[in-house]
Amino acid sequence: NHPARRGDEPHTPSGICSTLILPLKRHGGIGEELIGLLRVDNKRDRDGQASPQIGFSQEDEWILQLFANAAVVAIEDTRMVARLQEQSDYLDRLIASLPNGVIAVDSEGRITKYNHQAEQVLQYRADEVVGQLVASFYESPSEPRRIGAQLHASPDCRGESYGTMIRSKNGDLIPIRLA
Repeated sequence: NHPARRGDEPHTPSGICSTLILPLKRHGGIGEELIGLLRVDNKRDRDGQASPQIGFSQEDEWILQLFANAAVVAIEDTRMVARLQEQSDYLDRLIASLPNGVIAVDSEGRITKYNHQAEQVLQYRADEVVGQLVASFYESPSEPRRIGAQLHASPDCRGESYGTMIRSKNGDLIPIRLA
């Protein structure tokens, strides 16, 4: 019963003649959740003029619903990126606070995290090693594969704690214990 929808004269000095409001709903495992509204004002004629006699059609609503659905996806993607960034920040703070040296690698063997304690032991700065293949730091380049095989063979993907050698920036071999 909105005056603009009935085609009455504008009811406020705002100049809004027609309005279409669509819900932005996130579909989750437990139903739908309203996360916002898409509001479109003043459908215009070919001359660009708004009028109370020009309403939104079913086709307009259908097209705008597609846009609303795309907006929901974009909002959810932004939220997911923010959550991932929060998790990454938390992990960075946790690794930085550990008393032991930490060198984290991805599935391709590239260093992704390297804390201050690892810098102290190996004498490399993080910006020198992040993105590098970890194999180049071991005495034997095949050592990371052996470590990976041991991790994958263990039931809890943790592997046994064992010792190996890693090379510092000045070339010294340093005994380390992996856990």
